[in-house]
Amino acid sequence: MPATQVGATLAFGFADGNGGHSCDLGSAPSAGQLDVLMVNSDTVVTTPAGFQNPLGTAGVNNQGSYIFYRFASGSEGSTVTVTTSGNFNTNVIHSRWSGAQAFDVATVTRADAVSDVITPAHSTGTLATSDDLVLVYAALSSIGAGSTPNTPNWTAGGSGFTAIGANTQGSGAGGVAGFAAKKNPAGTAAETPRVSWAGNGAFNRYTLTVAFTTASGSGPADGGTLAGSLAGLTGALVVSKSPGLLLAGQLPGLAGGLTLGPAGGLSVAGSLPGLLGGLQVRTAGSVALAGSLAALVGPLTITGQPEGSGLMDPLLPDAELIMIRFIRQHAGLKAVVGSGKVGVALGTARPFVQVNRVAGQPTQRWEDRPRVQVSVWAATDDQASLIARSIVAALQSILSEQVRSWEGVLGPFSLPDEDNHRYVLDVELTTYATG
Repeated sequence: MPATQVGATLAFGFADGNGGHSCDLGSAPSAGQLDVLMVNSDTVVTTPAGFQNPLGTAGVNNQGSYIFYRFASGSEGSTVTVTTSGNFNTNVIHSRWSGAQAFDVATVTRADAVSDVITPAHSTGTLATSDDLVLVYAALSSIGAGSTPNTPNWTAGGSGFTAIGANTQGSGAGGVAGFAAKKNPAGTAAETPRVSWAGNGAFNRYTLTVAFTTASGSGPADGGTLAGSLAGLTGALVVSKSPGLLLAGQLPGLAGGLTLGPAGGLSVAGSLPGLLGGLQVRTAGSVALAGSLAALVGPLTITGQPEGSGLMDPLLPDAELIMIRFIRQHAGLKAVVGSGKVGVALGTARPFVQVNRVAGQPTQRWEDRPRVQVSVWAATDDQASLIARSIVAALQSILSEQVRSWEGVLGPFSLPDEDNHRYVLDVELTTYATG
């Protein structure tokens, strides 16, 4: 399920960051919400307290450009302090998101000391999931003294990116500017964001991109009301646990189906004119369809069970996503994979670690036994072998509340493909639903 932006994008410009400049975000984040800070300055910027810096520092000899992020615990305040090494022009763009689940990948491409009105060609590599949230930041410095960069055009790198913010601080050699955009949701294919603009060219032009996986569905609900309009919702709406839910608003684009389970009571008092995929309610204490379901083509299923007799089965975890995150986040594996990528669909980077579920099935409603194949593609046999053996050596660290055990089934062994060097291993996991 795609992430949702919370509130408006905010922009800050200042030149007094040496002692720390306070940026008022308007409100404190709720637990689990994602805050993203895009920062550009003529100097080094300190990672704000509580934030992560996945890209490190980009080009401080020309400009210091960063994307910082944090997943809120719920104890944070409504301000963030941005500290620079000296008082230099600095711009900050902030956005907040709900529904993001975990960091996926971050990339940066730089073009220094050559004036132009477009950022350099840039690619994220393969993404982990089809619902990734992709945020891109065009960081510009030495922007000239005439017409500052304006009117960003994000179609230069392909379709699907939407501008969410822009900011300029200062002018001339010390001036900085930034453009921000999103693609939400993105597919698993590599994204190639690039932006051009009107006005002065910039001598230093960086593209920074960060992607986040998103939650597979909504969490438990104690009961609530959908009283507004979800005009853009075209997929399925799934509420996994709802003792009582009132659909009192408009969902004109909902075509993928509406599933509620279990629902202690359901009232559809609004209009769902585009609902094609079916309406399914499980464990319903009472149901009132008082609105319009004029376009309902799929089945209408209401399964009555004794009140309180059961819950919708918990969602089993995604084994491919578990393995991808494990490889990406394990410090030792990051060291051997280097700048290579990890994903379900095979990318062009080498090394590349491809992860696919190839077998296995649930043994209980809450337990799964997926067999995951890990294919390591590399420039040489030795490199592919090293990465594959390193993954095996690190697998004990995959154990968690969701992953109770693992067992090597095959490999690692060499399985070359034409001119490509590849090592393959199969791992069987025992995973448990935790929702």
